[in-house]
Amino acid sequence: MINLQFDGYWENINDLPTYTGIYTVCAVSGYKCVARSRILYIGKTDNIKDRHYKGHEHLYDFLDHLHIGERLAYTAAPVDGRELSKVENALVYMQQPPINDGLTESYNHEADEFKINGVGSDDFKHDHFGFSTDNDCDSFYPIEDEEL
Repeated sequence: MINLQFDGYWENINDLPTYTGIYTVCAVSGYKCVARSRILYIGKTDNIKDRHYKGHEHLYDFLDHLHIGERLAYTAAPVDGRELSKVENALVYMQQPPINDGLTESYNHEADEFKINGVGSDDFKHDHFGFSTDNDCDSFYPIEDEEL
């Protein structure tokens, strides 16, 4: 099982972590706190802060998806570099964020199970899910915590 511990919400890119991992770009609302959030994009990188500090190619797409009263915020989870592609594919396929234009059609890796915790974990459709060995679209299955 791959456990993902998300940190965030960061609104200032100068505050983003420098570790290798998965990040989400979210539209958030609320005064001095995050009252509501929705995931716009999921990505992977070797250095989360550098990925955004140098300018993200989808920045204007992120801004175009904001509704009145919303602002951008980021969450991130450290991930071993060898697992980045698998984790990104699993999260994008499961979540179907509106700005991701790849990895939404299938899960292309060996079977695995994923558990999402931490700040921003409520933004995901499922916080515990997995893929079976056939890796087909039908192989997606949500897992209920009571079964564990």
